[in-house]
Amino acid sequence: MARRDAEEIRSQAFRLLDQSHAADSPVDADAMRQEAAVMASLAIAAEMGDLRDAVIKVASALEDFDGHGAGVHLHYISDYLEKIADRR
Repeated sequence: MARRDAEEIRSQAFRLLDQSHAADSPVDADAMRQEAAVMASLAIAAEMGDLRDAVIKVASALEDFDGHGAGVHLHYISDYLEKIADRR
């Protein structure tokens, strides 16, 4: 889900909360507040989905063609440098 979608859902939640103050009856106001809470939850879920997608993209960008991540390469580099230091 695009970040724009999450922002639109969040805006809808705020509009519902504003409208609940002007509701004709307490029952209508309560229904609007409940719907606003649901919309806020959906906005959070959308943002979490965007965050998950970003983390997956970063993780895939850190892997090379063999599937090794940056951490594995740093470990190999560290071992190699340690061997060089031991030779001196």
